[in-house]
Amino acid sequence: MSMSFRDMPIRRKLMTVILLTSGAVLMLSCAGFCTYEMVALRKGMLKEYTTGAQIIAANSTASLAFRNEADAAEVLAAFKTDPRVVEACLYDQKGKVLARYPAGAPVSIFPTHPSESGYRQDHLEIFYPVLQGSRVLGTVFLQSDLSDLSERYYAYAWLAGAIIACSILLAYLLSRMLQKQISTPVLGLVETAKLISQEGDFSVRAEKSGEDEVGALTDAFNQVLARVEDQEQAIRKLNADLEERIVERTAELALTGRKLEENKNLLDSVLHNIKDGIVAVDEKGRYFVFNPAAEKIMGRTPEGILDNKRMEHFGLFRPDGVTPFPESEGVLSRALRGLETHDLEMFVRNPLHPDGLLIITSGRPLLDEKGKTMGGVGIFRDVTEQKRQENLKIYAKALENSNRELQDFIFVASHDLQEPLRKIQSYGNFLLDETKGSLSEAASVYLARIQTAAKRMSGLIEDLLQLTRVTTKAKPFELVNVSEIVGEVQADLELKLRETGGKIMIGELPELEADPTQMRQLFQNLISNALKYRKADVAPVVMVQGKADEGKGWCRVLVRDNGIGFDPKYSEKIFNIFQRLHANDEYEGTGIGLAICRKVVERHSGTITARGEVGKGAEFEIVLPIKQAK
Repeated sequence: MSMSFRDMPIRRKLMTVILLTSGAVLMLSCAGFCTYEMVALRKGMLKEYTTGAQIIAANSTASLAFRNEADAAEVLAAFKTDPRVVEACLYDQKGKVLARYPAGAPVSIFPTHPSESGYRQDHLEIFYPVLQGSRVLGTVFLQSDLSDLSERYYAYAWLAGAIIACSILLAYLLSRMLQKQISTPVLGLVETAKLISQEGDFSVRAEKSGEDEVGALTDAFNQVLARVEDQEQAIRKLNADLEERIVERTAELALTGRKLEENKNLLDSVLHNIKDGIVAVDEKGRYFVFNPAAEKIMGRTPEGILDNKRMEHFGLFRPDGVTPFPESEGVLSRALRGLETHDLEMFVRNPLHPDGLLIITSGRPLLDEKGKTMGGVGIFRDVTEQKRQENLKIYAKALENSNRELQDFIFVASHDLQEPLRKIQSYGNFLLDETKGSLSEAASVYLARIQTAAKRMSGLIEDLLQLTRVTTKAKPFELVNVSEIVGEVQADLELKLRETGGKIMIGELPELEADPTQMRQLFQNLISNALKYRKADVAPVVMVQGKADEGKGWCRVLVRDNGIGFDPKYSEKIFNIFQRLHANDEYEGTGIGLAICRKVVERHSGTITARGEVGKGAEFEIVLPIKQAK
């Protein structure tokens, strides 16, 4: 039968108490340590990935502002360095996924809209807003697995178990070896205490068994017997408080050390990966921060720089690129004087940047707790391309306004010119009727030439109006059957075909998105030219055929004739306005028809190319998109 603890001998009780106490203390200590570490790990992991999301958000403002998916995907690719990040994405302002990591991940695996950060079953989800000032541009989302936490949990469990087992085994062995030396005098003390408790005689003293520590304990027991209970409680309370403070302080020091290391690594990563140049100097102007972006933008490192020669060392000028920048006005010089600088433009030209770069820089002083200047920091970025794009936009806007004004002028001027031309033709006809037979032959010729010139001038103005209407009077794109368009043109030219004995052969032609009126104008001009520039003794034949490439989204249409052709060196010139290869007395025309054709094709985002040989006909190749970009 098993013996109860109460009935055990003192030696076994002592051993059992030692083992149980040691085991309980170890288990509580290990459990407390493991619990604290688990909580700290979860908080640390949440903070670590929130910081990572914050960095990605800071680098994603430009990508979201301009909806640049390629730049956004490049920013998210930074998560490749952390295998624990399972997936990540960037939501735009409307909560839609703009970019993903991994790049090929389906959109369906991501949350449908941004939510709160936190632990979800077997993973951690982080949502962090992307801000531009106070404006929310979107949200960074990342999901990390908890494999690292699980491994740490298992490691702590095995470590705690091993420590407890080894400690209990050691305590058991030591207690077996030493219990006799301790238990005998202790039993004497117990008997004395029992006697005192039973009789209430505090004059009883325990028998001293030797001059060792137990003997000293017996002396102390005898000396403080009356107050042992009160002092024991005070000591226990003091020890408990002291142990708690030691544990708390140890944990705080460990956490502070980890935070310092994490912050240092984070700062190093930011300085290395940020695209802006960041530099910092101490109170004596010596550089202690000069990140890779600063070296790339400036074209050199600060090594070898002379005192008060920063501008000369880096080759810094005013924005005109000619006037050297004064040393005293530099952002670091101002920062060391306690002054801030915002968005200062400077021009960098040195051997690495012979063409120069335009940068915008800002700076401010570094202050200690008492407000004393202890250094300065400067931040700058290359805005050369940004300025160039801004200038291009300004020039494009000015050119657009100029073209609009020119088109308005042509339209108004053409209408104003038509009225006097109609009067010239009308009064010419009246004069011809009134003076029929009474004018001299020369006067009749002059009058005929006046009417011919007026008629030609009217046609020229009308063609100019047609040219300006390609864009000003354009209609929306719709699905057009090119075969039907060419058939309508053939019907319109039926009289001309009879007069010349000509023929239009229509092959396979595609369907595409286009302005039907302008498509008709395009083929009307091309086929009319083919009938006009024919050989004197040969009936004109015009072949129109095409082919669509659905895979590439383009179609190709050829208009080929057997007319007089042209010299290949004029294959580009014939599309210019008012360019004619023949005199008016040979072939009538204004020289605007092919210019209209090119303008129509370009409005449809296509190209038109002319090929020909003298006496062997001409061929026009038109390449157009099947569907127009929205």
